Amino acid sequence: MISLPGLCLTTGRFGVARDILAAFAGAVHDGLLPNRFTDSGTGAEYNTVDASLWFFHAVHQYAVQSGDWTSRPGRCFPS
Repeated sequence: MISLPGLCLTTGRFGVARDILAAFAGAVHDGLLPNRFTDSGTGAEYNTVDASLWFFHAVHQYAVQSGDWTSRPGRCFPS
Protein backbone atom coordinates (compact mmCIF):
# COMPACT_ATOMS: atom_id res chain seq x y z
CA MET A 1 0.00 0.00 0.00
CA ILE A 2 2.82 2.39 0.73
CA SER A 3 4.18 2.17 -2.81
CA LEU A 4 0.85 1.97 -4.66
CA PRO A 5 0.51 5.72 -5.30
CA GLY A 6 4.02 5.99 -6.71
CA LEU A 7 4.02 2.79 -8.73
CA CYS A 8 0.49 2.82 -10.09
CA LEU A 9 -1.14 6.20 -9.73
CA THR A 10 1.62 8.54 -10.91
CA THR A 11 2.13 6.27 -13.92
CA GLY A 12 -1.59 6.30 -14.80
CA ARG A 13 -2.11 2.59 -14.12
CA PHE A 14 -5.46 3.12 -12.43
CA GLY A 15 -6.90 -0.27 -13.36
CA VAL A 16 -3.94 -2.03 -11.77
CA ALA A 17 -4.30 0.11 -8.64
CA ARG A 18 -8.02 -0.70 -8.43
CA ASP A 19 -7.28 -4.43 -8.78
CA ILE A 20 -4.65 -4.28 -6.04
CA LEU A 21 -7.03 -2.47 -3.69
CA ALA A 22 -9.78 -5.00 -4.43
CA ALA A 23 -7.38 -7.92 -3.80
CA PHE A 24 -6.35 -6.59 -0.42
CA ALA A 25 -9.95 -5.76 0.52
CA GLY A 26 -11.02 -9.26 -0.50
CA ALA A 27 -8.47 -10.76 1.88
CA VAL A 28 -9.94 -9.19 5.03
CA HIS A 29 -9.87 -11.74 7.82
CA ASP A 30 -11.40 -11.16 11.26
CA GLY A 31 -11.56 -7.45 10.47
CA LEU A 32 -7.88 -7.22 9.57
CA LEU A 33 -6.35 -6.21 6.27
CA PRO A 34 -3.22 -8.07 5.19
CA ASN A 35 0.03 -6.19 4.90
CA ARG A 36 1.36 -8.54 2.22
CA PHE A 37 0.73 -11.76 0.35
CA THR A 38 3.21 -14.61 0.52
CA ASP A 39 5.63 -15.08 -2.36
CA SER A 40 4.32 -18.59 -2.91
CA GLY A 41 0.78 -17.30 -3.29
CA THR A 42 -0.51 -19.53 -0.49
CA GLY A 43 -1.93 -16.81 1.70
CA ALA A 44 -1.73 -13.40 3.28
CA GLU A 45 0.18 -12.08 6.27
CA TYR A 46 -1.56 -10.06 8.97
CA ASN A 47 1.31 -8.81 11.09
CA THR A 48 1.06 -5.04 11.10
CA VAL A 49 -1.01 -2.48 12.95
CA ASP A 50 -1.13 0.13 10.20
CA ALA A 51 -2.31 -1.85 7.15
CA SER A 52 -5.80 -0.36 7.32
CA LEU A 53 -4.40 3.17 7.55
CA TRP A 54 -2.21 2.67 4.47
CA PHE A 55 -5.13 1.01 2.65
CA PHE A 56 -7.47 3.95 3.16
CA HIS A 57 -4.71 6.40 2.27
CA ALA A 58 -4.19 4.48 -0.99
CA VAL A 59 -7.95 4.39 -1.69
CA HIS A 60 -8.17 8.15 -1.17
CA GLN A 61 -5.15 8.79 -3.39
CA TYR A 62 -6.67 6.51 -6.04
CA ALA A 63 -9.94 8.46 -6.01
CA VAL A 64 -8.21 11.86 -6.08
CA GLN A 65 -5.74 11.05 -8.84
CA SER A 66 -8.02 8.93 -11.05
CA GLY A 67 -11.20 10.93 -10.52
CA ASP A 68 -13.01 7.62 -9.98
CA TRP A 69 -15.07 8.22 -6.87
CA THR A 70 -17.43 5.28 -7.57
CA SER A 71 -14.83 2.57 -6.78
CA ARG A 72 -14.38 3.63 -3.17
CA PRO A 73 -13.99 1.06 -0.38
CA GLY A 74 -17.69 0.22 -0.39
CA ARG A 75 -17.19 -1.51 -3.70
CA CYS A 76 -13.96 -3.16 -2.61
CA PHE A 77 -15.23 -4.78 0.55
CA PRO A 78 -17.34 -7.90 0.21
CA SER A 79 -20.92 -7.53 1.39
